[in-house]
Amino acid sequence: MPYIFMCKNRKCPRRKDCYRYRAVPDPHWQARFEFEHSRCSHFLPLQPNDKVRPMSEIEPKRKGKT
Repeated sequence: MPYIFMCKNRKCPRRKDCYRYRAVPDPHWQARFEFEHSRCSHFLPLQPNDKVRPMSEIEPKRKGKT
């Protein structure tokens, strides 16, 4: 479980490649923040051994939306 502030900004263009957005959160305690900058200085690139959630779990497709 990450001991980091996770990001919840669904509009960020780098979210699919960012560990802060895709990390598996702690089920009991997890700090989240919505970083708003397009060139976020808090971006953490994914590493080969990182355990992350699939994008379909984070952003499920809504019925009737494309």
